[in-house]
Amino acid sequence: MTWQALSLCALAALFWGLGACVDKLAVGRMPPLHFFLARFYVLPILAAPFMIVFWDGNKAAVSQSGRPGVWLIFSSTVLIQLGFLFYYLALAGQEASKVVPLTSVYPLLALGLSVVFLGEGLSLGKLAGTAFIAGGVYLVAR
Repeated sequence: MTWQALSLCALAALFWGLGACVDKLAVGRMPPLHFFLARFYVLPILAAPFMIVFWDGNKAAVSQSGRPGVWLIFSSTVLIQLGFLFYYLALAGQEASKVVPLTSVYPLLALGLSVVFLGEGLSLGKLAGTAFIAGGVYLVAR
């Protein structure tokens, strides 16, 4: 993996970690369902400048991908948003230090699903990493 990719992964992890703490504070102040729905008011405001700047490229990419591409966009959005909803519901009733690690096992699921459905390879390194992640989640969530 390149340094650029590692740096981007580190930034994503940093922002997700900070976001988890903010999420916990938010679901402590309002019901998780309302917090989940309120986020949909903020997203268009944040996305609007990017949608305007990249309009032509996005329009062309979606158009070229055809119906399967539109279906993938829709499916991905629905699945991820359902995950967020269940995450907020869990977070409202438990400590963030327990909920976040347990919900962070999705890379393990993605690894297994990518091997089975996408035909990606499975290596000793991936298996060892999976074992470490699972062990770490177990220890943190106890």
